[in-house]
Amino acid sequence: MKDGKVLVAGGWNDDKISNASYLFDPVDGKWRSVERTLRKRRGHSAVARADGRVRITGGWDGSGFLETAEIYDPAKNHWNKIGPMSAARFNHISLVLKDGRILVSGGVTEDGVIADCAEAETESGSGAEEDATDAESPVEDVAVA
Repeated sequence: MKDGKVLVAGGWNDDKISNASYLFDPVDGKWRSVERTLRKRRGHSAVARADGRVRITGGWDGSGFLETAEIYDPAKNHWNKIGPMSAARFNHISLVLKDGRILVSGGVTEDGVIADCAEAETESGSGAEEDATDAESPVEDVAVA
C-alpha cells in the first residue's frame, strides 16, 4: 500500500473461504484486523491504487467464480462494492499500468478454460464508490495479441 503497510484480504483458511482482512505494519511488526470484505473469496487479485486504496477482483466464493470487485479505503477502514469485471475469473492478476489504468489479465473461467481476454479500467475514481451501485469506472475489453 502507499504507506508501506500490507493488506491481506480473504483467502483460504482451515478449509474455509474467508472474508477476514488484516493490515500488517512493517514499522512495528504488528498485524491488526480491519473491516471484512463484502464477499468471501479466494483466488482473487488485489492491486494498490495511487490514492492509497486497494482494489480486489474476482476469485471463488465456494459456489462459483466471481466477476465482482471491491475497493478498500484504509482511511475509512471500509470496503465498497464497485463495478464488476466483464467475466468471472479465478487465479488472475491485476496491475497498474503506466498510464494509471488497472489491467486484469489471465486466470481461469468457471468451465476451467484459461481466460483469453484482459480488461483495463481507469484509476480516476473520485469517491463515487460511496454509492455501492455505482461502478468505479468503465471496464473495457483489451485486445490480446
